[in-house]
Amino acid sequence: MEVMMRVVLVVYAILMIVGGILGKVQGGSTISLIAGSVSGILSLGCLALTYRVPTAGAWAGAVLALLVGAMFLKRYIDTQKVMPALVLLVISLLVACLLIVAGLSVRGSSSGGTGVGSDQSSE
Repeated sequence: MEVMMRVVLVVYAILMIVGGILGKVQGGSTISLIAGSVSGILSLGCLALTYRVPTAGAWAGAVLALLVGAMFLKRYIDTQKVMPALVLLVISLLVACLLIVAGLSVRGSSSGGTGVGSDQSSE
């Protein structure tokens, strides 16, 4: 499950950064470039956190995806444009759901003594 959450975070980061660049190049939107870059970098930060505290990285990534999703929900309500607002809203919600499931799964496995770094010598 940890591998899945890390892949999700990397793909989401790339999507956000590339989306911001495309927003700047195609639409001349500097705010898209800034927002995409910041959210992509924060997603990479969540990825880094998964290597130290997997549950925290998953939950932080889920919160980030929900915040980005809320931004795109507002944008969709304002513009009624499917691309990029509705598409990125759906992707952000999917990412948040996957990371929540991963966070719950990692948490459950580590409490049972089977997580990374668990002491199995006492068996």
